[in-house]
Amino acid sequence: MPFFGDNALADRLELLTYNALPGTTTPDYWAHQYDQQSNQVLVSGTKRDWSTNGDYSNIYGLMPNFACCLANMHQGWPKFVESMWMATNDNGIAVVAYGPSVLKARVGKGKEITIAEETNYPFNGHISFTISTEQPIKFPLELRIPGWADSVKVTYKGKTVVYRELSWIKLTEKWKNGDQIIMEIPMDLRFERKYNNSVSLLRGPLYFSLRMEKEFKSVKINYDNFGYKGSVDWEISPKSPWNYGLLIDMRNPMRGIKLEEKEVGSLPFADKGDMIWSPDSAKYISSLGDAPIIIRARGIRIPSWTMKNNSADVPPLSPVVPEGDPEIIELVPYGCSRLRITEFPVMDVTLMEDVIR
Repeated sequence: MPFFGDNALADRLELLTYNALPGTTTPDYWAHQYDQQSNQVLVSGTKRDWSTNGDYSNIYGLMPNFACCLANMHQGWPKFVESMWMATNDNGIAVVAYGPSVLKARVGKGKEITIAEETNYPFNGHISFTISTEQPIKFPLELRIPGWADSVKVTYKGKTVVYRELSWIKLTEKWKNGDQIIMEIPMDLRFERKYNNSVSLLRGPLYFSLRMEKEFKSVKINYDNFGYKGSVDWEISPKSPWNYGLLIDMRNPMRGIKLEEKEVGSLPFADKGDMIWSPDSAKYISSLGDAPIIIRARGIRIPSWTMKNNSADVPPLSPVVPEGDPEIIELVPYGCSRLRITEFPVMDVTLMEDVIR
């Protein structure tokens, strides 16, 4: 990104950081996977079709498959935060990626400032920047417009401007202590085509996955420091059906879909039923809190879509002729899911028009 200045790279950075990174770890960061799956319906040491890695590559643990990730896994978030802000060649600041953060930097003619970014991004698009400076100083502040956003509303210096069809917004002002810049990035639902015409549902930088009931089982694999300070290797089994197709109208994506925002907790990528280490009781407890966003949609089970070699088989070719009745299913952010379906077959909506009205 600093070399190419391509917004698509920043979009990619957020997609990886806010989906794949938390999705491959437990919410308390005590365990990680070596291999994760977008359609992950079983986490276990059973035989899989891995081409190079071992059977335990898929479990959440201290150091499954290779021990190197135990040392490397914690570098993702700090390095992401380091890359959120960048200097510009005209002595200003560019915000490349969004999330809660605080920046201290020298701008203009070498004056030090602090910018505090307060937000629940990526779970919603409201972002507030507050500038702290000992004296007023003029410098450009550049704000990235994500590639998935059609427009962005920015309020600053007593005015509100809606920007459209831009990649960057450049605000060159004489900023004083306490000045605020408020961004509102609309987060409309959108769909992305996958294998066999299946689809994935996105909102902002987040993918959404089927919320499944799950059972955690502690297992012991072959290394010496099992149980180090509470660390556990987990197998996870589904306790609810996973083989759903989405009943959606691609012409009107919000038809039959409802979205609910919840409070963002201290472990933002946790969901109900996750096992969380409790330092107070020195044991694991089951999380009772909800994921920050829950999307309720309509799905229909596909009996012919089953497991193959202990993984979900490839999604059947869409559109799928429905065989059963619609059900309300819940989707949560990918990073909040340990078991998941993310690439959904699509039901043939033309056969179900009366149902989804």
